[in-house]
Amino acid sequence: MGGVWSVLKNLARAQASAGYDVRLGLLLTPAWPHRQELVGAGLPFWEAWTPELFGTAAFSFHRWIAAPVAGWCAEIRRQRSAAPVVLHYHDAWLSGCLVLPRSRAAGVVQVATFHGFAGRSALERQPIRRALHRRMAQRLVRERCTLISVDRQNLAAIHELFGLDPNAFHFVPTGVDPPDGTPSRRSPPGRPLRVGHVGTIDEGKGWRITAQAVERLIAEGRQVTLTIAGAGPETRPAREWCKDRTGFAQFLGYVPNAGAAVTPQLDVLSLPSRTEGLPVAVLEAMAAGVVVVATPVGGILDAVVHGQTGFLVERNTPAVCAALRQLSDSPDLVDRMASAALARYQERYTPTAMRLAYEHVYGI
Repeated sequence: MGGVWSVLKNLARAQASAGYDVRLGLLLTPAWPHRQELVGAGLPFWEAWTPELFGTAAFSFHRWIAAPVAGWCAEIRRQRSAAPVVLHYHDAWLSGCLVLPRSRAAGVVQVATFHGFAGRSALERQPIRRALHRRMAQRLVRERCTLISVDRQNLAAIHELFGLDPNAFHFVPTGVDPPDGTPSRRSPPGRPLRVGHVGTIDEGKGWRITAQAVERLIAEGRQVTLTIAGAGPETRPAREWCKDRTGFAQFLGYVPNAGAAVTPQLDVLSLPSRTEGLPVAVLEAMAAGVVVVATPVGGILDAVVHGQTGFLVERNTPAVCAALRQLSDSPDLVDRMASAALARYQERYTPTAMRLAYEHVYGI
């Protein structure tokens, strides 16, 4: 998952800069697209081969056949026997397949972060798979793993599906790196409003809703452009949609580090998602001084202040269109919201803020 990898990388680099000995342990398929970023991060890492399977099967493989964490932990202890050890998992409830049993984790702090709740509707329809995932989640509790959520909104659903106590969770917002340079939203008079969809291209993220909203504004005679960057199950229809509308739409496909390469070139990030945790794309937009138009789901409800740093809207084309129309008609509003979004990022969502919050959780 690109978003989770980005968070893990940002946290590890912030911890290393603060003087901690940080090692990354990654379960990777051969097709994992971020290997160049991994090498460029400059951090020591282990990797374990993972078969190209769906999540339940892949994590079960590491639970019963190839469990790498014990070996990684043993190597850390050999090298730094007197130092406290923290094993921090970023695979939500699936981390239950990886955590060490208490009998082998003396003196080790184990922490699992829930980065969102994708796939809830699928689990609700699949009772056997849901039962397997519930067992994974309950193992975190049995092995006394500290639980973290990046948002407060999904805890009720986590309790409903997995039986985890919402009061057992700590809340630690995600932190992202700012783009290079100083964001500046002030634009020449008459320039089109630059709208973007950055991230996974699927029905759940609502790229079609954004595209239809932009097309309506074009039909009204407004100057608006749309950029779609990312990959996913609906890559082909998104590419074809843009190809048929080259006058105002462009499709970039997957762009490495799109938060720095693409997002700062936008005025508005549109993300009418069905469900979310705390999406990295939203935080990268705020860090770049980009206005966010999104649905009030997951951590978006905490990150975006309606009417100040962006708009929280219903998940339909007319609602997204109305927000974009208001921004298109008022460049000064875009500038005010962009400045407010940047200030909110600097206050809450930097890697340093994330590192300090996790230090408190680790208790070391």
